[in-house]
Amino acid sequence: MHTLVVSGLLTVASIIYQIAMTSLTLSTILPQLRPPPCIGEQLCQQATLGQLAILYGSLLLGALGSGGIRPCVAAFGANQFDEIDLKQSTKTWKYFNLYYFVMGASILAAVTVIVYIQDNIGWGWGLGIPTISMFLSIIAFVLGYPLYRHMDPVGSPFTRLLQVSVGAFRKRYLIMVSDPNLLYQNEELDASIFIDGRLVHSKQMALLDKTAIVTEEDNVKAPNLWRLNSVHRVEELKSLIRMGPIWASGILLITAYAQQGTFSLQQAKTMDRHLTNSFQIPAGSMSVFTMLAMLSTIALYDRFLIRIARRFTGVDRGITFLRRMGIGLLISVLATLVAGFIEVKRKQAAVAHGLEDKPHSIIPMSVFGSCLRTVYME
Repeated sequence: MHTLVVSGLLTVASIIYQIAMTSLTLSTILPQLRPPPCIGEQLCQQATLGQLAILYGSLLLGALGSGGIRPCVAAFGANQFDEIDLKQSTKTWKYFNLYYFVMGASILAAVTVIVYIQDNIGWGWGLGIPTISMFLSIIAFVLGYPLYRHMDPVGSPFTRLLQVSVGAFRKRYLIMVSDPNLLYQNEELDASIFIDGRLVHSKQMALLDKTAIVTEEDNVKAPNLWRLNSVHRVEELKSLIRMGPIWASGILLITAYAQQGTFSLQQAKTMDRHLTNSFQIPAGSMSVFTMLAMLSTIALYDRFLIRIARRFTGVDRGITFLRRMGIGLLISVLATLVAGFIEVKRKQAAVAHGLEDKPHSIIPMSVFGSCLRTVYME
């Protein structure tokens, strides 16, 4: 996709998210947009249909805007580096470390400072500060338009993948050539998609290679891409298929990781969160331990472990991305087991003290045992 289109998509998605944050902030400030606060144990007044519409509309716009920002922002930043330039190509993985470090630091500030403001000053300021910050970030992003590196459009990759699939199906009855060098190559045709160099032929998934077999019906100079495709385009589809197991394993990781912002928050609200007799950590700030673990491990790996690992692996990055993912998945399994053990103990403590039917009561069990789970998860 053209990076100019990506920057435009990021801008539009950011504006949608800004509208969501603004309307959500207004719903906490203006009494007409929310029901009155509950007093003591009295029955709370139900929100009107209009008030619910504003709330749900804000959340829906927030999800829509976030869906346009999150998949694009990291990739757009990485595209600012020229992979062909050796000096810039080595900076890409440093960029991702810095990106996640800054993101973690921002979340750390949100779950400490912003949560404190929400609990002690009010939701108006608690939501207003992120709303103003989002507005300033949009201004900064738009002002940076002239500085961005924009790549020329090279067509839809999905079309190329579909063409290879159709071509392989149409030639499925052909006998595979014995020499891979006889398969179709067209550097002039593929010049625009040689971003990091030409992909070489691989032996796996030979059925897809049949679309690169040249027959008498094929026009080599002006090929019908729904029938004849180059080896590079075939290898693009193969690479995507090889990534399938990696994507599938990520589903389980995200499923476990998502519990930290949902179930773990509800869990923390029922447990003892006191650091001292007079100081109690808000339930919304418990993820601070997650962020501290992430920031410390990123800094430790980037500054120290990478140099040690490089001596043993010979890899500039210290450890390959695939191995880092494998280690992370293994640790996440351990974190999930710890979380299950803590929940069993929490329920046992609730039953022992007769609190299983009192959701607002505090169970006499420290919440800081669950911090071990968050450290493992990061």
